[in-house]
Amino acid sequence: MGERLYDRLGQANQRFGFGWGDAEVQTIVKRAIRLSNRDVENFAYESSAEFLYNTWNLMPETNHDLTNANAYTVSGFRISLQKMEGFMNFLKPELVFQQYQDEPDPDTYKAFVTRTQKNLEVARLYLGSKLLSIAVIEALSQRIGQDIPLATMMGELPGRGLSVAQLENFLPTIPVAFPLETALEQEVLKLLEEGRKEDSTYDVKNSPVATYIIKSIGFQEARRLLIKAKEFFKKNLLPEEFLGSCDRKVVDTITNGVLQVFESRKAAMGRLNVGTRV
Repeated sequence: MGERLYDRLGQANQRFGFGWGDAEVQTIVKRAIRLSNRDVENFAYESSAEFLYNTWNLMPETNHDLTNANAYTVSGFRISLQKMEGFMNFLKPELVFQQYQDEPDPDTYKAFVTRTQKNLEVARLYLGSKLLSIAVIEALSQRIGQDIPLATMMGELPGRGLSVAQLENFLPTIPVAFPLETALEQEVLKLLEEGRKEDSTYDVKNSPVATYIIKSIGFQEARRLLIKAKEFFKKNLLPEEFLGSCDRKVVDTITNGVLQVFESRKAAMGRLNVGTRV
């Protein structure tokens, strides 16, 4: 980027007679490189939780429905996750940050690339785990109908001082059934269980369904099932075919949790004053 910008500025300098010397053109290019790197500095954050928090805040830019909390659909949320997961898998760390001459210096640039590589690896495994969990929810939602709101399946987001039933309240707390094989897996499970830096306006920071799935089947099996989940997204697998490839106990537990959310709504409706007229 830096060399191309230098060449183009040189051509513009000659064409329009700006009168810049070579040193001035190089200074302009370095300023542009600093600005470009500052714009993507979150990729090189020391904390993956902070990096993911910033990434999550970008998702409504590709799906405006997410700005309407508790109304966006299961498939809409899944599509947003898919886009972000695809982007993270496509992105190469050495292309995120730019370097021209000594801007930034070699050690700083190497540190940027190293931290970016680590954050991308975390994001890929994290988003893949989230995609698998939403695949299970989406397959279950299609037993009801198409374009079901995510809040219908999982409960409304907490807020407004209301006590609402949420799917996570009906999932058991379990130990890790399969040993975590790498530091990356340990970090991602911690992020799923404890959460990103902060809640987003359209999503809570932790991922209870993904946590339950990963603790139950492990990351290796989750990677295998993610391939099937993507076939389900492409409609190459029916919902029940995808669910049939998943661990039966996991699917039954999540299904029962969704039913408990429905039952809590039914109970709330039963407490209404039957004499009320509208």
